[in-house]
Amino acid sequence: MNDKERIWELINDKIENDICDFKLKYYDDNKKYEIIKDITSFANSPLPLDKYIIFNVDNETRELGMLNKDTIPDVSEINNILREYCEPHIQIELNGFENDGKYIAYIKIKACNVDRPYIIKKDYSRNGKIYLSQGHIYIRRNANNYKANRHDLDEIYDSREKCEIRSFGNKIIVDEIIINKHRSILHCIRFVINNESKFNFSICKAEIEICSIKNAFRVYGRYIEDMNKVFLCELNDIADVPFSISSNSRVQKTLYFFLSQECDDQIKKNIENKNELFVKILMTDINGKIIKTELEKYELDDKRV
Repeated sequence: MNDKERIWELINDKIENDICDFKLKYYDDNKKYEIIKDITSFANSPLPLDKYIIFNVDNETRELGMLNKDTIPDVSEINNILREYCEPHIQIELNGFENDGKYIAYIKIKACNVDRPYIIKKDYSRNGKIYLSQGHIYIRRNANNYKANRHDLDEIYDSREKCEIRSFGNKIIVDEIIINKHRSILHCIRFVINNESKFNFSICKAEIEICSIKNAFRVYGRYIEDMNKVFLCELNDIADVPFSISSNSRVQKTLYFFLSQECDDQIKKNIENKNELFVKILMTDINGKIIKTELEKYELDDKRV
């Protein structure tokens, strides 16, 4: 879904919430502090989604207004005021589009802003009155902006260290794999890791729990690679060379592992007897942190001839 489609979806929902705000016109020159407060509030929300401030939409009726396109500034003006009053820097986009002769503009506060908390770095004052104070932290809750409390800060710092793994495809795939000209039968499962922390996550141990109503066992993963049938060189065993996921990144990979003949036979027997298979993936980094999936239903995809 592109931004235009997303904007229309939000307008049609007719609800302001943690990810969108509607305004009939752009910010008044004498209330520029509001744009600072709005953008920092959205950026401090731990929801891993793009957030939008949408202009030319009536805050009550959600009907389109008659916004003059010329009242929307260049994005550099917004970036300049953010750099002056906020830290660290918040990444935004400013765009717009026409609809039946009416212009809809929007500021997108990008989901990649994960270096929270974003704080007011100096007082914003006008005519002797202070509207924003140095050190204040604002956060979006539902349709309003608030000063962050202790609970909000706990959530912000927890989200900075977030690293999650989930299954992808939910299949145990069995196939003949060629590694440096040598043929082997390997099992593999696919997964996605989303590392939203400020640090790399270096996997040094991977475990796969496989169970059914009849039996259960745990095996160790050997290699983390892209899905492939032919590897020209030897693969790195993660026990010897940890696999690293960069900070603020998302990767989809394949975990390869060997099964004993006994375990392989147990899986095939479960399939023959129509016993459901369930799998959990556990991964440990070099600092001992463990991330894992839920125990999920899997299918067997045996590609052996």
